[in-house]
Amino acid sequence: MRHPDGAFVTRAADLLFTAAPNSLLSRATGAAKSTVRSWRRAHRRPPLHVLRLLSTELQRRGAECFSVQRELDILVAKRMGEGPRRRGFFVVDPLTGQNRQNRLGRPRRGAPRMAEPPVPSRPGLLTGRSAMPNDPKHFELPPRQN
Repeated sequence: MRHPDGAFVTRAADLLFTAAPNSLLSRATGAAKSTVRSWRRAHRRPPLHVLRLLSTELQRRGAECFSVQRELDILVAKRMGEGPRRRGFFVVDPLTGQNRQNRLGRPRRGAPRMAEPPVPSRPGLLTGRSAMPNDPKHFELPPRQN
């Protein structure tokens, strides 16, 4: 004969002890595993103290679940009011208050190309010599006249 209590015991054990409902319920109640299995399959009626134990445990876990759910709802409400986070190049520099965007990166695909670089008018510009005549690094004395 099947008892109607078995469905409730099965659902409660599955919710409370998801890894191994039979063995963990038997450990919690102190009953043999075969007895717990017969309670879950509705072949036997569980005693009243087992039903009370399952009820209090479900209430305790439910209170934990509801408190975590409340904290998650608060977190979601905070995130909804914030707006999107800045990522990548758009991180704001705390010193300047502006974004630290890489302005020297590759040009975009549709951006116009630069014209050819200008040809230097003086011969020393491309060789590494300074263009400034008074630069002490490359200062050359005129040849001596004797």
